[in-house]
Amino acid sequence: MPAPVFSWPPAKDEKARRSRLSVRSITIMIIIRYTYPAMLARSKNADYRRLVTQMTEVLMRFLVDNELLLESPYNADGSLNETFQVTKDNLTDDGNRLFREYFTRWSDRIDRGGKPENIASLVKGLAKIRATPPAG
Repeated sequence: MPAPVFSWPPAKDEKARRSRLSVRSITIMIIIRYTYPAMLARSKNADYRRLVTQMTEVLMRFLVDNELLLESPYNADGSLNETFQVTKDNLTDDGNRLFREYFTRWSDRIDRGGKPENIASLVKGLAKIRATPPAG
């Protein structure tokens, strides 16, 4: 007999508990690094939405040009796929390190009025990542 799978919250009666024990479930966690749709949904302000689109286009171009994505963020016609999400699973190891260690600096600079096209922090961060072997 297979090992029981426990679920939360606990069942209130024995029959419900047994039925839960016989059901196996798998939970898959997707770690989202950047989501264009959620960024757009945060505001209906036209200036904000323009900035988010510009930021996303610059970021996707950087990721693609540096071969950090395992999937294309573009549609067949070359336009940006508006439902694309950057996840841990569709980034290379270097891409994941870039997001963990340097993306926030670039994003914070934009939030303080910087231009999305200023990717110097991403370029320098990627150079450091590629110059040092991954830890572990």
